[in-house]
Amino acid sequence: MRNSCHDQCIIISGESGAGKTESTKLVLQFLAAISGQHSWIEQQVLEANPIMEAFGNAKTVRNDNSSRFGKYIDIHFNANGAIEGARIEQYLLEKSRIVSQANDERNYHIFYCMLAGLSQQEKSELELTTAADYFYLAQGHCLKAEGRNDASDLAEIRSAMKVLMFKEPEVASILKILAALLHIGNIKYQVSTINNLEATEIRDQANIKRIAKLLQLDDNLLVTALTNRTFITRNERVVSRLNAAQALDARDGLVKGIYDRLFTHIVKRINDAIYRPQKESKRHRTSIGILDIFGFENFKSNSFEQLCINYANEHLQQFFVRHVFKLEQSEYDSENINWRKIEFIDNQFALELIATRPMSIMSLIDEESIFPKGTDQTMLNKLHQNHAKNERLYIKPKSDLSKSFGINHFAGPVFYNAKGFLEKNRDQFGADLLALVQSSKFKFLTNLFDDMDINDAQNGRIRQTVAFRFRKSLENLMAQLESSEPFFIRCIKPNEFKTPMTFDRDLVLKQLRYSGMLETIRIRKAGYPIRHDYENFVSRYRILVPKIGPANKVDCISATKKICSKVLGENADYQLGKSKVFLKDVHDLYLEQEHDRMLTNYATTIQKIMRGWIERKRYQKMRQAAMVIQKHWRGHAQRVRYKQILLGIARLQAILRSKQLVSHYKHLRSTVISFQAYCRGALIRNELRTKRSRDERKAAMIARADDLPLTNGKSTDDLTNHDIDITTYFDFLANDSGPESVETRLNDGRNSSASSRTPPSSVSPSTVPEDSFANENLSGYQFGKFAATYFQGQASTQHIKKALRQPLLYHENTGDQMASLAVWITILRFMGDLPEPKYGGDINTDKTPIMARLYATLGRNFSKKDMESASQVAEFEANGTSKIRKGSIGRRLISMTLRRKTKLNGLNQSEAVSAISANGGTAPSDAYSSMADTLSINGILDNRPTSSLDKLHFIIGNGILRPDLRDEIYCQICKQLTNNPSRNSYARGWILMSLCVGCFAPSEKFIKYLYCFIREYGPSGATKYSNYIEHRLRRTVQNGTRHQPPSYIELQATKSKKPLVLAVTFMDGAVKTLNADSATTARELCTLLSEKVGLKESFGFSLYIALFDKVSSLGSGNDHVMDAVSQCEQYAKEQGRNERNAPWRLFFRKEIFTPWHDPKSDPISTNQIYQQVVRGVKYGEYRADRDDDLALLAAQQFFVDQNGPYMDVEKLEASLPTYLPDFLLSKQGKTSQEKWLQATMNVFRKKFMGAEKAKNVTSVKEDVVTFAQYKWPLLFSRFYEAYKFSGPPLPKNEVIIAVNWTGVYVVDDQEQVLLEFSFPEISGITCATSKRLGTDSFTIQTVLGDEYTFQSPNSEDIRELVTFFIEGLKKRSRFGIAMQDQKLGDKNTYLECRKGDLVIFADNIHGETLEKQQFIRAENTRTGMHGNVSTEIIYILPTLKKPTVEILEMFTKNPEMSQLNNHSKSMTVLMANPLADRPYTLERFANDNFRVVKRSVSLSGGRRLIEMWRHSREPIQAPLLKKIEGKDEPSAEAVKSYLAIMMYMGDLPLKRPKLAVELVDQIFRAPLKYEILRDEIYCQLMKQLTDNPNMISEERGWELMWLCIGLFPPSKSLYKEVVQFLRSRLIPVAADCANRLQKTLRAGHRKFPPHQVEVEAIQHKTTQIFHKAFFPDNSDEAIEVESSTRARDFCSRIATRLGLHSAEGFSLFVKIGDK
Repeated sequence: MRNSCHDQCIIISGESGAGKTESTKLVLQFLAAISGQHSWIEQQVLEANPIMEAFGNAKTVRNDNSSRFGKYIDIHFNANGAIEGARIEQYLLEKSRIVSQANDERNYHIFYCMLAGLSQQEKSELELTTAADYFYLAQGHCLKAEGRNDASDLAEIRSAMKVLMFKEPEVASILKILAALLHIGNIKYQVSTINNLEATEIRDQANIKRIAKLLQLDDNLLVTALTNRTFITRNERVVSRLNAAQALDARDGLVKGIYDRLFTHIVKRINDAIYRPQKESKRHRTSIGILDIFGFENFKSNSFEQLCINYANEHLQQFFVRHVFKLEQSEYDSENINWRKIEFIDNQFALELIATRPMSIMSLIDEESIFPKGTDQTMLNKLHQNHAKNERLYIKPKSDLSKSFGINHFAGPVFYNAKGFLEKNRDQFGADLLALVQSSKFKFLTNLFDDMDINDAQNGRIRQTVAFRFRKSLENLMAQLESSEPFFIRCIKPNEFKTPMTFDRDLVLKQLRYSGMLETIRIRKAGYPIRHDYENFVSRYRILVPKIGPANKVDCISATKKICSKVLGENADYQLGKSKVFLKDVHDLYLEQEHDRMLTNYATTIQKIMRGWIERKRYQKMRQAAMVIQKHWRGHAQRVRYKQILLGIARLQAILRSKQLVSHYKHLRSTVISFQAYCRGALIRNELRTKRSRDERKAAMIARADDLPLTNGKSTDDLTNHDIDITTYFDFLANDSGPESVETRLNDGRNSSASSRTPPSSVSPSTVPEDSFANENLSGYQFGKFAATYFQGQASTQHIKKALRQPLLYHENTGDQMASLAVWITILRFMGDLPEPKYGGDINTDKTPIMARLYATLGRNFSKKDMESASQVAEFEANGTSKIRKGSIGRRLISMTLRRKTKLNGLNQSEAVSAISANGGTAPSDAYSSMADTLSINGILDNRPTSSLDKLHFIIGNGILRPDLRDEIYCQICKQLTNNPSRNSYARGWILMSLCVGCFAPSEKFIKYLYCFIREYGPSGATKYSNYIEHRLRRTVQNGTRHQPPSYIELQATKSKKPLVLAVTFMDGAVKTLNADSATTARELCTLLSEKVGLKESFGFSLYIALFDKVSSLGSGNDHVMDAVSQCEQYAKEQGRNERNAPWRLFFRKEIFTPWHDPKSDPISTNQIYQQVVRGVKYGEYRADRDDDLALLAAQQFFVDQNGPYMDVEKLEASLPTYLPDFLLSKQGKTSQEKWLQATMNVFRKKFMGAEKAKNVTSVKEDVVTFAQYKWPLLFSRFYEAYKFSGPPLPKNEVIIAVNWTGVYVVDDQEQVLLEFSFPEISGITCATSKRLGTDSFTIQTVLGDEYTFQSPNSEDIRELVTFFIEGLKKRSRFGIAMQDQKLGDKNTYLECRKGDLVIFADNIHGETLEKQQFIRAENTRTGMHGNVSTEIIYILPTLKKPTVEILEMFTKNPEMSQLNNHSKSMTVLMANPLADRPYTLERFANDNFRVVKRSVSLSGGRRLIEMWRHSREPIQAPLLKKIEGKDEPSAEAVKSYLAIMMYMGDLPLKRPKLAVELVDQIFRAPLKYEILRDEIYCQLMKQLTDNPNMISEERGWELMWLCIGLFPPSKSLYKEVVQFLRSRLIPVAADCANRLQKTLRAGHRKFPPHQVEVEAIQHKTTQIFHKAFFPDNSDEAIEVESSTRARDFCSRIATRLGLHSAEGFSLFVKIGDK
């Protein structure tokens, strides 16, 4: 259509039931889809179809959805190919079907849909019941149509009417008329005789009233119109009574007339909605017409309607014949094409017989219809008289008694029953009925008959017969089809029985033959379907042959011939006509392919030349640019080289001059020393001479020690020799020790009696592997080299006693920078290079552990002002300023410290100030105090006296908690050990080094330098302490970083260089001793303990540590044992006990069972678990909820104690208190004990007395173990603290993960199970690691596709344990799930299974076998069949018992079941989480998108760049983003919003207090109004949250971020930045913001700022908001509401809460006051 700009039409034809209506639907849907607009008019055109079907289609014996009218849909398209309107014409509705139907047929669909789909209330208003109760619907004895849902069809019809602009009152009026027609059909007449004439009367007055009410008629007028007839003769009005037949005709005529008018009205209303008249200004629009008209019909009894229908089909067949055959052959003849003509069937004579000739059948019917006395018989006689001789087309019955005639149609002969022909052709609506309708008060009804004149009806005049109108409309239709380019769709009916998968060959062949399809195929095969004008052909295909010019410059016929001969070949079958070339399909296809190929070649050539030219130009431009760059770069390189030469010469000069000065100095010094020697000698000699003269020679010869050099003649270098004995410098232990020495604890383990303890076993020497560079020569890795490469500023490697201006190494994090300076001060104090503070409190009063304080500083950020203050204090000290000037920074820091401290060593604040003032204005008189004060203000360092152990904890704790600080700490220690003149400081430095290497290792960058430093400069001597330090470092590298600083007993062991001796208690009372060191892990100890006692089944046994009433599991993994000891000491300190006297104990007991645990496999393991269970029951650890269970356990213990089934009542009574918990026995005193005694005896007799129940002690212990395993699975679990980071919501986010043999449980602190994963539910578990301590996370993936991410410091342990259980279960499992269908040919050999089927492997096959075989023997539980199944399609279930139905349903719900094996293979994936190492910032985004700002002057006098992406306390003067610059109003609003943000966060003081809601409105009102400001608000919030040093300000900033994300999402360009910003902040509110952002993206932006409830909720640290909903039954429920919740979401939640099947029809109402 678009190519030719010509109207098109599609003619869909075929027999009734062949599929014409369905084809029409598909064509309409196709046209709507390819128009590509998805506009409202397209939807209206499509929605017209269900309405037309409902009112015009019915079930017949041949078709369940037969069209009982014809329609022509003309769809109008604009120039762009989009639908802009449509128009529908309808032809000859079969009105007789309304009042009568044949057997197994139905009335029109709308009646059944109405009765099935209306609600009970609507039915009662229309007084309707069921379809079986209505005469018009029950005549065919068929109330249901297969494949139709009448109730849902009515909903679809109503929806379509809304789309087509039918108003609700209009729809109600249509339903009212339809109901009235059904009630009219139920009117029954009673025959009577009045004045010797037959008459009728209606007795059912209730039905009359019902009809009159619906149609708003008068009852009496309705009865009169249905029982009487009025004639007008010579201006007189005569009323006669109707007999029974006439009365029924009147009733049916009324119904047919109303329905016909209603149908016409509906079509008109549809056209009003979809038709758009063409405007004169627009170009001619094109259209596509679709003709869906009734198919050829031949029933047992055919009437006037069938004649019209078949006449229309004859016309369509003639149109098809003419277009396909006649026009085709005429064109061949006119073009002188040589071809063989094909004979075809022409039905032109049939058309002439029916309607074309003067005395045609329809002409005679019209003529007889006009005569008042004409009857069906007179009409039939005329037909026989005029056409009986036409035996080829007209068929006269053999008997004159038959009231019918026949016609030979193109589809076969059809006999028509003449009864009722004239009445149907006249189609008169009686004057009485018309007067009745016009008397109605029902406006809609009277409007249907507006065009009817009552005078014509009273006079009996017939303006136009039905046949005449039908012929006219058909002629118009054919004219429209003639003016369009036709396409034909022939629908073929496969069988006569309306059954699928049945093909009647004879019937199909018959349809193909009479429809002309066989001749069409022949003519298409023999002819030339493709034709081109010569000019168009040459214009298109001349590129295929060279040297053919344009069509207007060459002879097109010869050019065409040349093209065809060259491209198609000389012998190709094509022909040249007078004006066209005629081609076969194959030749046209080949020409098109060659045309495309040549176009591609020419386009490629053009592109090649053009691209070459472009690249040459680009190359020349780049070459010129490169030459310019080379010129400038070479000049720059030579200038740099020249400067380097000058610098080298200057350095060489400096070295030479320094050598000269040194030489001069040495020469001068030797001269002075010689001079001093001579002078001193002269003085001594003079003194001796004087004393000799006085006889005092002897006294003079005695030299005083004070006169000799302090070094006794040795240089200072001798103080740093390696022969120093480190063990003598542990004096700080003695100073800090309490009344009880830890040495006693260590010796207790060694000197225990042999009866209860075994000789200690060593864990460290045998397990330390040699490093890859243990024997490597590391002399090249000197500490000086490392310092020269990585140290900042002018820092040297030499020992100093000064404060550092900045850390030795570069640290990006300001918290690490401040911590570095604090660690430096602490190292100086520990080594004795810096005195302790004089004020700050007693050393023994503070009970807070150092690690707890360090944890509190981890999340803090420090401003540049803080760093500058600390740096300037160091500068003052470095410049030799011993006293701080008045008003200086140091002075201010002191005053800040004093304001924060209320007491300083017993003095009040004023006294402390006085003491400082008396000291000359310093406190104390050096800058170290100021440095420490600065760090104290920021919470990094306590500026007070601390113990040596606290100092060690502070230094090592920072190294543990801050991984980036470890190299810094080692560099600081190495620096202080280089050329240290003090023996005490030197020794303490190596002690500190020894303790540090036992807790954490340096980075790979520094470790070789550290090894080299220890080997070359470490204290060797007799103790070989450097070897000891190196050994500890290797152990730390092997077992990983500790999580706690060293304990006090580790200090003692480090002093003596002896291993730690640990005593471990077993559940049977035995005690084993083991040697350990600082790096010993729980796994190493558990392995040694298992070997000692001979445990075969060692999995699940773990170490436990007990302190006071607390018990904690160390597990059997990589946790360090001494970490737990250190924690115990810190806890003891919190409780007021001395840490070195903490009474901790170690136990070895069963912690967790494997799912495949077998008590019989290891008797020693079973005995240990048995002892653990009976002790746990006694002391209340394991509690039974049934008395029978406790009685059984007591009986089993007694059996074991008696070593058999020997009942001794006295012994049992005496033993009961040792078996049962005390609280049970003390409940009722003696009565309770007797009760338990009887219960235990009964159980003992039942279980153990009797030969048939003989048991031994081992089996009883096994029973106890099995009972405990199944009874208390949660108590035999490994517990891990975790935080739910993402996934479906849980009641709490701070949870405990419990892993046991049944699965993974998520419980809260009250031991309530929040979530449970059985092992078959888990499809994968992954772990994400991070360098930041405690930020590792793991993700559990379920079969249903849910993912739960938890953050836990033990993420790797959880992943390993779950993976171990699942893989072990899969190896032992005999159950699998089919991931896809398997259908193989040989059912006897192979097992047929569907996706999701449960298969059970054969007896000797387990999951481990599947890895080695391609096929296994299995049983399908669904079918019960056995056979071979491919292992590739089987997912092994990790279970030892048959899975439940719930588990199997999970797999069937999973659409990606085939990916399960891939998930299971990736269960052990260990991923790095780069976002957890350093919080993400907007630095990179700001470089490209923030406005450029000028540099500002810093405190030090330099200029620095303002970092707009970082937190600031200064208001902005313009928006952050470039894109807002130049927009006055949004820019002003952005500045106001930033001020409001600062006020809310507390970064800007308020002149007057404002409510939080006011500030929030001020922040978010502008971005909701201006979309361009939304990214600006996000950037402002992220800026103020980046490196914010104020915790309260940061907390309030996150409140604003939470509210902002709920209002609107960021743009696409900023979205990634926001997501990375949120994910890199591992805090709960950031995780909630990330989830909230996804909801906002789905729901869209809000219209108004946050409600007060939302603001109050986030301020109270809750993200859940509940709102009450009230219901009609006066009940109410609190329903959760989110910022993105819409009304339909709220309704759905209410429906779910109340258990409603659907929320459809329910709505929300808001009540405010009385409104």
